[in-house]
Amino acid sequence: MTERWQISRVSPCRKYHVLPDGPMYSFRYEEVLPFHSPGLAPAKKGGEWFHIRPDGMPVYHQRYTRTFGYYEERAAVQKENEWYHILIDGDSAYQRRFGWCGNFQNGICTVRDLNGYYHHILPNGKDAYPERYVYAGDFREGSAVVRLNNGMCMHINEKGIPLQERTFSDLDVFHKGFARACDENGWFHIDREGKQIYQKRFKEIEPFYNRQALCKDFTGRIVIIDETGSEMLEINNGLPLIKEKGPKILVIGTLGAGKTTFSKYISNRMGLPFTGIDDCRRRFGDGTFVGEYRAWTEFIKTCGMPGGTVLEFSGGGPHVFAVRGALLNSEMPIYVVWLDPPLNICIRRASARENDVPAPYEWGDVDHSTAQIYKEVERSWEREWTVSPNIHFLHLKMMNEKSLDEQFKIFMDFMSGDADAPIDNY
Repeated sequence: MTERWQISRVSPCRKYHVLPDGPMYSFRYEEVLPFHSPGLAPAKKGGEWFHIRPDGMPVYHQRYTRTFGYYEERAAVQKENEWYHILIDGDSAYQRRFGWCGNFQNGICTVRDLNGYYHHILPNGKDAYPERYVYAGDFREGSAVVRLNNGMCMHINEKGIPLQERTFSDLDVFHKGFARACDENGWFHIDREGKQIYQKRFKEIEPFYNRQALCKDFTGRIVIIDETGSEMLEINNGLPLIKEKGPKILVIGTLGAGKTTFSKYISNRMGLPFTGIDDCRRRFGDGTFVGEYRAWTEFIKTCGMPGGTVLEFSGGGPHVFAVRGALLNSEMPIYVVWLDPPLNICIRRASARENDVPAPYEWGDVDHSTAQIYKEVERSWEREWTVSPNIHFLHLKMMNEKSLDEQFKIFMDFMSGDADAPIDNY
């Protein structure tokens, strides 16, 4: 059953508490703060602070310079220049004194000692761990943010043990499994292991709320992203622009052509999710033909789903027809980009790469495989991709001397054009 203090609020003048049907009590104070469990609220009278019950009467006879709400049956108080916690009867919870105290959460509380350093204490006032920090915040979801002497931040657990090896220039507590973090390039989100969950950086970000977060990029755009970092909405002059309208962008090419790098760059810049066939193999494959079938089934299903996506596979082979059909069934605008650097460069890149993709066939001779896949891509380009009137196609040749940003600009110029570029335009 809800008690009356649980539905009370501070009056507009902040001198008493009110209920839906009127004042909670007849007393008036110089200032009051909200009620907290077990039903006590800070109040000020005659320049001194204490706690009151729901009937407006003081709980104890002690008076303090400042009092705050009760958390886990302890309230932070200030008496002149000393800070500590008191129990419900107003007595000290322990003998130690600090330069500042926070509130207890899950049996632990941040404090600043008399030398200006931060750490956490237990309900009995003893240290939770021996380390001291430039700053320490509240615990949430089993960890707290602390700032080191070098200005960098990290997460620690209740025993003071770092959760990750990496440190950050700025950091926030975890909220629903993710935390805001900042490095020299900007803000992003990390998981419990300290790994970034996407590549992009933002000027400002908010915590995730039910799988979405509000962010501002370095151009001033305000966007909503999901947990992959992909943009869901753009807030433009107060009007949301839905990214679910597409496009579908497929990047193809032989081994070592740079498909994955370029695809992820497009994904990051345009705020669209990325799916590559090798990612599907890592997630759904197990090195068997059954696993390979599962990987391709998932990839083709993604091609056919509505919504903008950046996709990547060689562009040749036995699955071309199914991929093309799925893209057309998505009813999204479709752009196919053939990355076509010189074959010797592709071979050199592919030879330097380690194969960590589960597949039912062995990693063949790189020179032969690269050339063979190139022929398959060339054949599919002529017979499957460029013959469809509903597919926009772009053949990027000899682009190895251009930066990713320059290649992306060419692609964006192509997308914004009124007509398809000639096949060998670039």
